[in-house]
Amino acid sequence: MTAGKSDAATVAAKAAGNALASQETILEAALEAFAQRGYDGVSVRELNRQVGVSHNLVHHYFGSKEALWRAAIDYGLTRVNEAWRLEDLSPLTDPVEKMKVGLRRFLEVTARSPSVQRIMEYEAAIGGPRLDYIAERYIVPFLSPRLGRFEETTEIERRDLHLPSLALLIASGATAFFTQAALARKIGGPDPFSEEGIERHIRTMTTVLFYGVLGRPPEQSAKPKPKKKG
Repeated sequence: MTAGKSDAATVAAKAAGNALASQETILEAALEAFAQRGYDGVSVRELNRQVGVSHNLVHHYFGSKEALWRAAIDYGLTRVNEAWRLEDLSPLTDPVEKMKVGLRRFLEVTARSPSVQRIMEYEAAIGGPRLDYIAERYIVPFLSPRLGRFEETTEIERRDLHLPSLALLIASGATAFFTQAALARKIGGPDPFSEEGIERHIRTMTTVLFYGVLGRPPEQSAKPKPKKKG
C-alpha cells in the first residue's frame, strides 16, 4: 500500500470515528432533552445548538424528530437490556443470584443515565404510539421470558403475588431514586448519584425485593403473637 493510500485510509477511519462519536453525542443529548421536556417540547433546532453541530446534521443522520426519538430510545434501551443479560453469568449457578446481579447492573446503568427511565415513565403516563413502540419492541419481548423464569424461581404463584406489579416495581419503583433525584435530595441522605448513594440504594432494593419475594409471606409476619398464659 502506498503512503497516499495509507493516509487516505487513516483520514477515512478518523472521519468514520468522528461521525460515530457525533451520533452518540446527539443521541445522549436527545435522551436528556426528551426526558426533561417531553417529545412535544423538544426543538431539533435547539438541540443542534445545544450539541454544537450544524443545523442540518441531526436531519442528515436521522431525518426527522420522530426518527431521532426512536433512535435515541433504541440507543438507550439497548444499553438497559444489555445490563439484564444473564447468559454471560455462567459461573453463577443460582438463578436468584443471577437476577440480583441483573438488578445491580440495571440500577447502575440507570444511575449513569436516568433519562431513559424518565422518558418511559412520561410515555407510560400518556400512552400513544411512542409507548406502543417501546412496549412492542422492548418491554414485552424482554419481560416475557424473564418474568417466567422469575416466577419459576421464586414461587410467586404459591405466594399469590401479582407479577405485573413486581415488574413495574422493578422498572419504575426501583429506579425512582435516580429518576426523582431532586425529591430524593429533599428527603435527605447521600446524594443519589454519589458512589455511596448508588451503592446503598442498590443494597436496599436488593434486600427489599428479594426478601419480599423469597422470605416469609407478609401475612405470617403480620399475625399477632399469642398472649402468654398466666
